[in-house]
Amino acid sequence: MREDRFKGPADVIELKKLYRRKYIYMGLAIAVAFHIGLGAYFFSTRRKKRVAKPPVVELIVRKPRMTKPFEFKKRRVPKRVMMRKVVSAKPMLIKTITKKIVSPDLFGTVATFGYHVESGAEMGFEVVQPEVRPASIATSKEPEKRISMEEELLDLEALDTGKYRGLVIQDPRNKKNIKGFVYLARLRGNTLYPAVPGALPQLVRFINENSGIRAKVAEDVYLDSKELFRCPFVYLTAREPFEATRKEVENLREYLKSGGFVFVDNVYPKEEYSPSEASLRKLIRDALGREARFEMIPNDHPLYHCFYDFDGPPVGAEVEAEVYMGGRLEVVKLVRHLEGIFLDGRLAVVFSDKGYGIKWERGIDNEVQLRMGMNLVVYALTQEGSIAQKQIEFYTARR
Repeated sequence: MREDRFKGPADVIELKKLYRRKYIYMGLAIAVAFHIGLGAYFFSTRRKKRVAKPPVVELIVRKPRMTKPFEFKKRRVPKRVMMRKVVSAKPMLIKTITKKIVSPDLFGTVATFGYHVESGAEMGFEVVQPEVRPASIATSKEPEKRISMEEELLDLEALDTGKYRGLVIQDPRNKKNIKGFVYLARLRGNTLYPAVPGALPQLVRFINENSGIRAKVAEDVYLDSKELFRCPFVYLTAREPFEATRKEVENLREYLKSGGFVFVDNVYPKEEYSPSEASLRKLIRDALGREARFEMIPNDHPLYHCFYDFDGPPVGAEVEAEVYMGGRLEVVKLVRHLEGIFLDGRLAVVFSDKGYGIKWERGIDNEVQLRMGMNLVVYALTQEGSIAQKQIEFYTARR
């Protein structure tokens, strides 16, 4: 109690705590002042960026070349003109004809004496010169389109390099004298699946055995493919109904109008207007529009006489004879004509409601139908305006 008596108000103050707080506040003030000064320095000074120097461009002016650039120029090939060269006969010289007669004389030697015979000019007769008139040769084809059979047929063998799908030359004096090559192909589409896969191999075998044409079976060609324009003959069948795309229809239209040939074969001939037949006819109508007029091909058309001779289309699978107990035969349907579509006089489409492909594929009892197939191929390759004939004309023009 006595010690508390002498304590004053200052004894309560703790100096150590006061000094500690003083130093803390001074440190904080110094730190804040340092950061403020550092920030002011960075904001007050501008940053200098180094910009890369632009590249040096050197302009070089070259002297003009004295030579002209190499260019391809088209040159018109003049047409060959075949004319008969007429040479007038030379006038005969008027001269005295002198002969000598030999006879023995008195001394046994041989003596001669001369005599002369005056010609008609000396006797006053008039000499008549023959009158010669120039003449020209008229041919069935233009001279530049006539092809030497012996020379050109050798060239056709060398042209089978894959660029052309068919080149054929036929002797106009003998239709059986025909040589060349052809690749037969079926048409395929997005939803179009061809039928009778064994038909074309049998037809190719028959062509190789009975003509000078070297035939082969090519891969299926799609309707929208540019490969179609190289094929002079294509075989179109349908296993089931299908729907063609717009591109397929447009491509087929261009192919037919540029010289193509399509043989459309209905493989369901015993059915009356089957769904696949309806799809085939619709495809042709969509491709050709108003020009798709199916006409009956007359039975005397050159199609039936270009290689083998027919009085009309032979029977196909549309005639199915069934033997009954009484020996009677039943004919389901008989089609007497083939249908065709003509474009500017050229037969572009042949529609068969006979099912020839079924007969070809069977391999037996089908020689007549194979002969008709041979005529279809030969006619497609040899008619004027076809792809094969255009290729031959293009090839001969380049020579």
